Amino acid sequence: MTAAEFERDIAAMLAALPEPFRTRAAGVVVQVQDRPTRDELKAARVRTGSLFGLFQGTPLTEESMQDLPRLPARILLFQRELEDAFPDPNILKAELRKTLLHELGHYFRLSERDLGRLGYR
Repeated sequence: MTAAEFERDIAAMLAALPEPFRTRAAGVVVQVQDRPTRDELKAARVRTGSLFGLFQGTPLTEESMQDLPRLPARILLFQRELEDAFPDPNILKAELRKTLLHELGHYFRLSERDLGRLGYR
């Protein structure tokens, strides 16, 4: 899949979010990288296996108008990691959606347990 196709799929997935999630997630920056860096793996506490996505920033429930201006929350999606793990295009697309929703779940302050119960783990 080309980078443009990958990013187009992400944009479509974000546009398909139901309200009010779409509006509340509009400030989250979604970026695509080929693979995670060592620092990103360390931050995610991943020693072995693949990392498909990573949320960085302040969850929505912890944002405050009294805080100093800060960088927007960010989701990193790792295209080559996903493609290596899911070579079938249909499965890849489903896993990309699952990963995006998982990382958005962290923005909405869902725990790994919560995400597992929802099928996003």
